[in-house]
Amino acid sequence: MIPLKSILFATTKAVAENFPQDVYIEDDNTQGFDKSCFFVQILPISSSAITRISNLRTISVSIKYLQQAGESITNIYDASDRLERIFGRTLFVDDTYLTVDDIESNIYSDEVGRILDFMIHLDFDDIKYSQYTGPLDNPDSEPTEYELMKELHLQLNELRNITIEADDPTLPIVDKAIVDISKLLEN
Repeated sequence: MIPLKSILFATTKAVAENFPQDVYIEDDNTQGFDKSCFFVQILPISSSAITRISNLRTISVSIKYLQQAGESITNIYDASDRLERIFGRTLFVDDTYLTVDDIESNIYSDEVGRILDFMIHLDFDDIKYSQYTGPLDNPDSEPTEYELMKELHLQLNELRNITIEADDPTLPIVDKAIVDISKLLEN
């Protein structure tokens, strides 16, 4: 399972390596808008089961760029373009590449200044458990042993019949195959 904290740290690291501004993960602006900075936040949206051991997780990552007062709007455009180049396709987290499904860039202005809100949307399969230990079909049933298959007959279509026989039924690999292609040769 990929922890949200790992996604947060990977995103923060990528921003810090590509921008000279400070990057914060707290909600409060501790530096008081003296200079431009970034805030990174994870917004877990949903997690739904797709198998017994994995979930489909939908997560959004918000990267806010708070522009220093008096800077040109073109700095926000440049920051948006650079973030798109960094996060346009994948996000590298804990030796795993997560595919970025969608990105969006919004610019807001208020009495304090301009803010770029860059959103990264991720959908990925995440292993919830390393091994499933729960019941499969019936939790009260004993393990069942089945007889190994000795012969397999397949009829794929009218033109060919395939028969596969094993010399030794205890072998896990089929030792020989007999294929009847006489109907194919008649045409």
